[in-house]
Amino acid sequence: MQPIQSLGRGAVRACAAGGMTINRFIQSLILGCFALLACSAAEQKRSEQEAVGEKSRRAAKPASRTAAGSETWEIYAAITLEPGKALAINPKLDFSTADKVAVSVRLDPHSPSDLTSLELQSYWSVPEAETYSAGETRSGDDFAFLNNGSTMLQVYGSQFRLIVRNIGDADMVIQQIIVFRKSS
Repeated sequence: MQPIQSLGRGAVRACAAGGMTINRFIQSLILGCFALLACSAAEQKRSEQEAVGEKSRRAAKPASRTAAGSETWEIYAAITLEPGKALAINPKLDFSTADKVAVSVRLDPHSPSDLTSLELQSYWSVPEAETYSAGETRSGDDFAFLNNGSTMLQVYGSQFRLIVRNIGDADMVIQQIIVFRKSS
């Protein structure tokens, strides 16, 4: 009886006067707690999805960028993605005069997974916009080989973000990703 007494006599009388039994009152409290937890989890998932479009999201830095060719390409290397995780790559290249971007991916020879677990998603923006907008999605299933491949994406803005996602159930170790700006 200790938990009921801690509610206070007024709360017990109010429940009894309103036709609500103590058991029904406790059940309502428990259900209310579960509902709050479910709403909180749904809000957290929505916030994670919205974060993909925000310009402030942390992203990969180029592993190598030399003076020769730095106007048209960047290399990202030594990337490990756990199952279900994604990485945002934000090249510093200016895509305003390009019409295509080529993306090449090579897995490490000892990667536990292959490219069938890879998903690439492009996002585009312009300097004045607050967020990125989704472009195209490519699956690693479309690549000719299980350990390396390339794809072309249409350009829809001057700023490019590439989301690299591991949709498999094992770690993916990427040796390098090359982003190449193509102009006609």
